[in-house]
Amino acid sequence: MEIHSLGYCVVSSTNVQSWREYAVNVLGMMVQNASQDGLYIKMDERPYRFLVVPGERDAYLASGWELASETAFSAALAELDQKNISYTLGTDEECQLRQVQAIAALTDPSGNRHELFWGHCSDCQPFISPQGVGQFVTGDMGLGHTIDIAIALPVDAFAFSSVAISVDPPPTLILMDEYAVKIP
Repeated sequence: MEIHSLGYCVVSSTNVQSWREYAVNVLGMMVQNASQDGLYIKMDERPYRFLVVPGERDAYLASGWELASETAFSAALAELDQKNISYTLGTDEECQLRQVQAIAALTDPSGNRHELFWGHCSDCQPFISPQGVGQFVTGDMGLGHTIDIAIALPVDAFAFSSVAISVDPPPTLILMDEYAVKIP
């Protein structure tokens, strides 16, 4: 599986308006309303990199891992099938909200949602910071980083990231409890 980039992150918030104010006034990012009272936060040429949706708690919901093409997406699904890793295809509504052609969602051992996708939709709008920020460097790797806050078993999380979705290079784990894992 060839993950092209981290395309987006989805979070839920009890106060979407606070995300709007923070994104615009502190970070200097652009915002746009999303359906279902959500919020898109834009930091580069993509329509958004963060999707904030209203929720009963403040939480990470998903990481969106971009594949380069429909062919790469199909190959990724075949690889997941071969490894007996279950996934669900995104609904039309989910694809519209994420502004992508197709999604396959899977869950890591700690319950974190990962969305493989292809074909982001362009809004054809340049990034113009409301605070005069020149640019955020995203480039070929997309958004760049994500941290799965809830990791029950670090060894299982590492195996999922390096085997199930083939993140290359594999993730580095920083552990602050009784678990000990040596990453080469």
